Amino acid sequence: MKNPLADGSIGDLHGQMRGLVRNPFRNKIMKQQYDAAVQSYDTKHKDLIYATGRRCLGNGWAGAFWRGFDGMYDERWKNDASARQTPGYACWRAGKDIRAVLDARAADTPTAKSGQASLSFGGGTPTPPDPACLVLAEEALGIYDCIFGASHEPNLDSRTGSPEFALLLDARDRLQREKDAVPDYTGQWNDRDYYADEEEAYNRAIDAYGNGVLSKLTKAAQKAKGKTDV
Repeated sequence: MKNPLADGSIGDLHGQMRGLVRNPFRNKIMKQQYDAAVQSYDTKHKDLIYATGRRCLGNGWAGAFWRGFDGMYDERWKNDASARQTPGYACWRAGKDIRAVLDARAADTPTAKSGQASLSFGGGTPTPPDPACLVLAEEALGIYDCIFGASHEPNLDSRTGSPEFALLLDARDRLQREKDAVPDYTGQWNDRDYYADEEEAYNRAIDAYGNGVLSKLTKAAQKAKGKTDV
């Protein structure tokens, strides 16, 4: 009797996937595990694909990879945040992302042309920015948009006088592009899962800008206090 998981397709484009998928993880261990799984697929490593061309299921990470490749266990990972911090999830995600690229190429979709899977879910929800930093960033962005409009040209830091603000603009643009690219049908995934990494980067850019402003205000206040004490 055939084992559907063991006897399934081993895919194609071996040797090319490293340049076609994007590692979604920020955690070092998870990032390394994801890369190792993709490399094993590319090289048809014996711990993932037997020399006979059949799937290897002789180890836990290979099993996780092929289940991701076959679209299995979506709900398990989706509903268990702690499980998404394990190396098994990184292997599962690598298999899922590789399959997404293969399916997209087969369907000749925009995802296929870009060479990347569109789902961006790095293992948890983005951390919100500091409220004070958010207020400062939103005020600055509002003023900028009123003056310059929606266009964002290179070397903005030379125009705004703040490298942190230039990074904030860039992060906002990247986030908006990913939001615009969310497909009409996302299945069981939430829309935010498709731009989780970009939202995290934007939140951190907000913190960096806000903390920079607060630091300057603190120094200015201390300087002013020093003058009044003389």
